Amino acid sequence: MKLIQNQSQRLTLGVAQKLSVQLLQMDGEELEAYLQRESEQNPAVRLEWNCGPGPAVRAAAEEEHDPFAGVRAAGPGLYDSVLLQLAASRAPAQQKKDAAALAAFLDGNGYLTGLPDGLFTEGPRAGRLADALELLQGMEPAGVGARDLRECLLLQLARRGGCTALERRVVEEELGALAQGRFEAAARRLGVAEEELRAAWRSIRALDPKPGAAFEQGDPPALALPDVEVRSEGERLVLAVTAPERYHVSVEEPYRELQRTSADEEVRRYLGERLMSAALLCRCLQRRNETLLRVAGCIVAHQREFFVGRERRLAPLRLAQVAEELGLHETTVGRAVRGKYLGCHHGVYPMRQFFAQAVGAGGTQSSSQDLKRRLELLLRAEDATRPYSDAALCALLGGEDAVSRRTVAKYRAALGYPAAAQRRDRLCGA
Repeated sequence: MKLIQNQSQRLTLGVAQKLSVQLLQMDGEELEAYLQRESEQNPAVRLEWNCGPGPAVRAAAEEEHDPFAGVRAAGPGLYDSVLLQLAASRAPAQQKKDAAALAAFLDGNGYLTGLPDGLFTEGPRAGRLADALELLQGMEPAGVGARDLRECLLLQLARRGGCTALERRVVEEELGALAQGRFEAAARRLGVAEEELRAAWRSIRALDPKPGAAFEQGDPPALALPDVEVRSEGERLVLAVTAPERYHVSVEEPYRELQRTSADEEVRRYLGERLMSAALLCRCLQRRNETLLRVAGCIVAHQREFFVGRERRLAPLRLAQVAEELGLHETTVGRAVRGKYLGCHHGVYPMRQFFAQAVGAGGTQSSSQDLKRRLELLLRAEDATRPYSDAALCALLGGEDAVSRRTVAKYRAALGYPAAAQRRDRLCGA
């Protein structure tokens, strides 16, 4: 008897976990359509619309004769998400325009395909396009804009932070060998212990080889409804999940009494199953809302400047960072932000947009866009007769702990400023 009870509990727990994951990764329209179907198929599910059903549900109701009525219009795809992120970045207008042009060559997995050889290394526009590629590869999800699997994984390792030199070497030199299980030979070539190599391989296998696959392809919806609202109350930012404002899901209570009093055993069994399913749906919906609220709260805490500042500046933030702070798995956070929108007084934004690439280390990290903005301000304000060297710019931006001299030189060139000596010579020549 105890064995049967434990098996039943494990089965129920497995069903609950599966449903929770399923509901969490749905966007607003998908969820409303799913709830509508559940309420029609399960008499114990009570679905009350506060503001009328969403467009997907209305379309289904209006076109019941159409066999394709249940097919929902595609949500915002990878290309649309990248364009939204580029629009919010503080990169120079031409660089954003070039990056958007490159984004048109993204395939369904997030890779750049169909570009001519030498585009980023040959010709008068090579340097400009290389900068645009760097900007594109700084967008979410990590690994987007890669030209092959190796570059995709290296981009993710760089974004993740804390990656080892061995992990990078494995991706660069031994990816094929380890994919075929040839650990002993690869360890010998790399000069490391096989167990150390296996540990590095486990870390690499946790990366996503197809970062764009999670996005639906298609045009964005005409009107994005926020899943979470951010409201200002004095100095406080208050968050609320918007789903309860649109609909309410509960268990039809009369069926409980009917299940308890019915003389027909088959009716009692059927209603018991339906009531259990309805109660499980309500619990999983509550869990979904709580997870959304926790993830959104963490985002808002890190990106407070975006919501209250004039410049709407984004701080560096990664999915893994939010997951660690909330004690969740990174894939859970990924599901929570997939296709979800966050609304505030100045607009509605995809939640993925608030994850910005970090530059630097330790407590002095900045987003790459913010760093370029600060660098350009320094260059514009410098004494033209004594222009800043890259080392001086590095020191003014917080030193090597904040940003490397090489990164300063790279961003300076991307902003169109030559080296200090050339800037000084240009002034003398004038």
